[in-house]
Amino acid sequence: MAQVQRSAPFHDVVVIGSRGGAAVHTLTKIGVNVLLLEAEDP
Repeated sequence: MAQVQRSAPFHDVVVIGSRGGAAVHTLTKIGVNVLLLEAEDP
């Protein structure tokens, strides 16, 4: 049986915090793979 190897996800840009929401929107519209990290309030 054939085995499938999965690679780790690849992101072109990592944005930390939701104040980068407009930038994330613009980047994803042009095809950039973006990871947005958001923290919850303590």
